[in-house]
Amino acid sequence: MDEPKTRPGDPRRVFLCAERDRRGVRVASRISVAKPRIATIDTRRVRPPAKIAEAELQTPEHRAWAEEVKRRAGYRCEAIHDGRRCGKAAPAHRMFADHIRERRDGGEPLDPKNGQCLCGSDHSLKTAKARAARFKAWTGAARSRAPYGDSR
Repeated sequence: MDEPKTRPGDPRRVFLCAERDRRGVRVASRISVAKPRIATIDTRRVRPPAKIAEAELQTPEHRAWAEEVKRRAGYRCEAIHDGRRCGKAAPAHRMFADHIRERRDGGEPLDPKNGQCLCGSDHSLKTAKARAARFKAWTGAARSRAPYGDSR
């Protein structure tokens, strides 16, 4: 199907709509929808604080450490999934130099052996697990609970 003719700055958006014709064959048709004239605004009473990088992570020494960790990994994610290395790599994906043992847990901040190269999703997952373990140790929680207090 041909794209609808629109001029630059045309306020219409184009969506695909899947439906079936008389013979039951699935077809896609395009629907143009006008954009709203009034922009949306953030109406939350409490907004999350702006993210500010820690000063320690902005030092030339830390930047050199991060570059060494990523270079050593070939700018490829080092996470292992089901016995296979993650396939994400730079420049298509953002890579993070991650501390294997978190700095807050006593890991050496500038030791290349304490570093691994991770993609964004694996870095977020690993960081969340480390925070959960740290919180569990801090609160003395013996076991985790199911959501909404369901202890089945």
